[in-house]
Amino acid sequence: MARRLRDGKNPADLHHAHIAKCEEKLQSLRTRLSAADRQEFDDKLALARRYMPFREDGKYYLMMGYDVLRDLALEIGRRLEIGEEVFLLTLEEMFDALNIGFAPTHLLAQRKVQRRAEKRIPLPYVIDGGNIDEIGSPPKVSREGAMQAFAISPGGASGPARIVRSPSEAGDLGERYILVCPSTDPSWTPLFTNAAGLILECGGTLSHGAVVAREMSIPAVVLRDACTILHDGEEIIVDGRNGTVSRASSAETAKFLSNGEETAEKIDPHDVRIDRALIPPPAGRK
Repeated sequence: MARRLRDGKNPADLHHAHIAKCEEKLQSLRTRLSAADRQEFDDKLALARRYMPFREDGKYYLMMGYDVLRDLALEIGRRLEIGEEVFLLTLEEMFDALNIGFAPTHLLAQRKVQRRAEKRIPLPYVIDGGNIDEIGSPPKVSREGAMQAFAISPGGASGPARIVRSPSEAGDLGERYILVCPSTDPSWTPLFTNAAGLILECGGTLSHGAVVAREMSIPAVVLRDACTILHDGEEIIVDGRNGTVSRASSAETAKFLSNGEETAEKIDPHDVRIDRALIPPPAGRK
């Protein structure tokens, strides 16, 4: 992890660049609002910025409780000599094993086989009565056209797909790649530093990958079965604004980047808009 961070972009620099980009966007929005609307906009923005940290604080202290419970479970696993396999047992099975002094090894063997099988089952975004029969069906592979995805971080990017199923198994991914993975947690963060875009197989707007991608200004989408549909090394385009993923030729990539978010967000030196507060009032009888 340290080596990837050392050779990659400084996350702090990416963070400051993101802040500067946000401020430019906010200033651009303010110039288009009336004085009353601008004041309401600033008030709501200040409110969000003031209370957002408390959401993270609440989660921080909540997770401290889960950390204690995890330590207790690991201690039970140590006493039963099964290590982290203790998490394959229910609470009642765990306590029963403690009382009798040994773990149900036959149950652990069954659960490990079951878990390996269940992890291979592709799941839809939402499970309801209409798609129960589709659970477990093979993914639909798209060869042409854009694949519809769920947008979780705005922007556009193109690059070679890098299929990574575990951060510990990632080799030299290069630079400006599109990271394609099942989902992410904090251990994946070093792989974000040199990524141009991100595609997750599952996750939502508030998932770890989505939040970090937005903080680092990385376009990101969620595409079911992405690790199966896409192939390692092929050039793809990620549109985090409209929620699409497509395979691209060099011409298509150049066209996308010339019209996409990467250039659209830059400040236009010919922009002659004036802040509404600086515009003199129209001539009147006075």
